[in-house]
Amino acid sequence: MAEKTKIAKEKFYLKRKEYVTPHLIRLYLGNDEVEVFENTTLGGTCKLSFPPLGIRDIHFAEYDENSKKWYTPSDKFKPVTRTYTLRGVNANHNELIVDVADHGDNGPGSRWAKNAKIGDRIGVSMKEKKKDIAPKTDFICLAADLTGLPVISVIIESLPATTKGIVCIEIPTKEDVHKIETKANLEFKWIVNPQRGKGTALAKLITSQKYPKRKEGKRFIYAAGESQSIKKIKSFFKEDLEWAKDEMYCTSHWKAGKAERNGLEECHDRIEQTETVKVF
Repeated sequence: MAEKTKIAKEKFYLKRKEYVTPHLIRLYLGNDEVEVFENTTLGGTCKLSFPPLGIRDIHFAEYDENSKKWYTPSDKFKPVTRTYTLRGVNANHNELIVDVADHGDNGPGSRWAKNAKIGDRIGVSMKEKKKDIAPKTDFICLAADLTGLPVISVIIESLPATTKGIVCIEIPTKEDVHKIETKANLEFKWIVNPQRGKGTALAKLITSQKYPKRKEGKRFIYAAGESQSIKKIKSFFKEDLEWAKDEMYCTSHWKAGKAERNGLEECHDRIEQTETVKVF
């Protein structure tokens, strides 16, 4: 029988936060035992447990050795869990880094990120397992909206100088364009869609680009974002371009019109702006 993957689970507190862009909040979460997360995967998914509104501490279920039963917190203290991307681990500063899309107070993650005070508690759990997010390749295409941006940012920062490729990112405003450090030879294209979840702007941007033939070297597409856009992107590479299964990884992080359950925190709230879709 294969050994079960261990889960790193700890309470953290908010050390500081910053707005990377108007709609992307970076959380720096502190814990003296942060080294247990050094065995996890940057860019991998982590579960964040948020306390109810007005509660500044986090209460996990507890196991009673005498009764051999788990006891969950009362509804007043019961946390809500959502899935995010581990953006970074800084063992020297005892902190984890997680980016959260700001789409107002409608979701528990966005609400907590906006309103939490320094010192507020949060729960973090993640598999203690190292894995490659993307394979070594000659050409890479990376596509994401705000929910997928953290994971492709990790990939972008890890690529060697020998890699060429294109990065397509859908954002709600032009002010959300920002620099992502990389050694690779990448062409960045940003598309503004002020009504997130309305239409498939990211898919249209992706399908309008040119891509190398199989004989020109190893290639790979990593796409993460809203369900309909991801479905169209996957179909384009599989059906139109006839890329092989091992040349693609397309993952849906949320679905427009539905509350987030197991994917990354949804960000489909309508943004009241008159700006049309633009490509940079």
